[in-house]
Amino acid sequence: MEKPELRQNMRWLLARFGDNEQAAASEAIVRHIHSSPIWQQSSFILLYAPLPEEPDISPLFQMALAAGKRVFYPKISGSDIHVHEVTEPGQFKTGAFGVNEPDETKCRRAALSEPDLAIVPGLAFDLRGGRLGRGRGYYDRFLMGFSGRAAGCFFNIQKVDAVPLEAQDQLLRLLVTEDGWHVVPTG
Repeated sequence: MEKPELRQNMRWLLARFGDNEQAAASEAIVRHIHSSPIWQQSSFILLYAPLPEEPDISPLFQMALAAGKRVFYPKISGSDIHVHEVTEPGQFKTGAFGVNEPDETKCRRAALSEPDLAIVPGLAFDLRGGRLGRGRGYYDRFLMGFSGRAAGCFFNIQKVDAVPLEAQDQLLRLLVTEDGWHVVPTG
């Protein structure tokens, strides 16, 4: 299946994923992330502000702050993602594509090297670490320069046998769904 067809199929599936099922799956994902050694060992965490069809990991923001972790969010700038540290809920504004983004007038811009864990959304994932984004390559360009651990965050219904990959697509070594963590073998 080609990327445009897979995107269309995933959007169709996600549109039919019930609100109650989505909420329960999101809660399970948050529990798995928060209770994991991966989270516990990380001090500087990049989260995302979810679109309506993405796992809602919003509770992790307050959990991270309460644990003394520094929290970062992506902001679309031109064709790239910039990372900004967010220290309180009032530091967001509606940005590109209707997504909440850090307000750069209230948040410090950080280096890509600052976060040591990035939680990454997408439309489809496979167990080899393949990720299908929304087609603009923002996260792939971000991941090229990211030296920390990146975890794909998605619902089980977004799992496919194989995501079609191109040269610029970045593989993930960690995946998390409502069923828990999956570590992609290297090599």
